Amino acid sequence: MKILLTGGGTAGHVVPHLALLDKYKQNFDKIVYIGSQNGIENSLVKENKDLKFYQITTTKLQRGKFFANLLIPFRLIKGVHEAKKILKEEMPNVVFSKGGFVSLPVIIAAKRLKIPAVIHESDLNMGLANKLSRPYASLILTTFDETAQKEKKKGVYTGSPIRADMFVSNSIARKNLGISTTKPILVVTGGSQGSKFLNDKIRREI
Repeated sequence: MKILLTGGGTAGHVVPHLALLDKYKQNFDKIVYIGSQNGIENSLVKENKDLKFYQITTTKLQRGKFFANLLIPFRLIKGVHEAKKILKEEMPNVVFSKGGFVSLPVIIAAKRLKIPAVIHESDLNMGLANKLSRPYASLILTTFDETAQKEKKKGVYTGSPIRADMFVSNSIARKNLGISTTKPILVVTGGSQGSKFLNDKIRREI
């Protein structure tokens, strides 16, 4: 059994795959990854020798750049062609996407080759890449139940992938973080630009 993973551009589209890596290894004999040429997945995924890594041409909507966006159809066609060639060579049993614009040509190519493709949406509102991938996907997994309900027959609420080492006891977590107080602890998290906004806001308030 072989699984082909895709997703990239930001860590949010890559880290969940790494969090599930042990589960992939338990259920598949080989793991292949398709990423973009300049995305963060190049450094995050390449560090793991268990994953065979490929790069393809990607494109994304650039707001306010009309002429640059005229190239989108041509770059997308090229990306689909490259992804199709890789899929023919590897012939995975399933494709699993975590989103990002590198995933779109892969999902389209998988559909054309009749390879089942599963996508996962981390946010409450589906991102553009996953929206465009939706018609080509066999299944849409979601972090939020509300998102799954909107997807009707394809939507399945699964929650968000989390690394196994995140599940430690309260006492161990306090010790590792050097926390001695017995008061309730507030954890604030955010992704991409949202994390900076939250960090700055909390620093101003405490």
